[in-house]
Amino acid sequence: MDGFGSHLPLLEEIFKLKKINSVLEFGCGDFSTDFFIKNCPEVVSVEMQTEEWFFKISDRYKNFPNWKGYLSLGPQSFRELNIYKKVDLCLADGHGDSRPDTINFIQSFTDIILAHDTETFTYYWGRIMFFKKIHEFQFKKFRPYTTVWSTDEEFINELAKRLG
Repeated sequence: MDGFGSHLPLLEEIFKLKKINSVLEFGCGDFSTDFFIKNCPEVVSVEMQTEEWFFKISDRYKNFPNWKGYLSLGPQSFRELNIYKKVDLCLADGHGDSRPDTINFIQSFTDIILAHDTETFTYYWGRIMFFKKIHEFQFKKFRPYTTVWSTDEEFINELAKRLG
């Protein structure tokens, strides 16, 4: 399993368990963006690392009517975008300096949050502060790890049963 796609089995299982109609992802990717576009009616991607990567992904998916991409360079730049609304799932896989901050911010817009690379201590995951009751499952079958948080305890328990 390619490390950049280590979260795909978890995403596949989530999409089997839940009807996901809208996704907001921070960090465009060869694997996640492609998966979301193929499986979800509405996908919004925010690239935070480089213009070059954004334009590569944008050129690939610009003709897909269910995808909208935004370039927002820098660790806190996502806060300035005027795109936020309630979505079914958010993926925090953007700028390494702000993944916990992204999660703190986006929890108002969703009940399912995923983060990639959650075994990487230098991302300072301890900065996450949930303001609602949350349940967690860390998918460790492939590295890097992916963690999913949700307000739905039954959903998290079922993921753990299927993938744990």
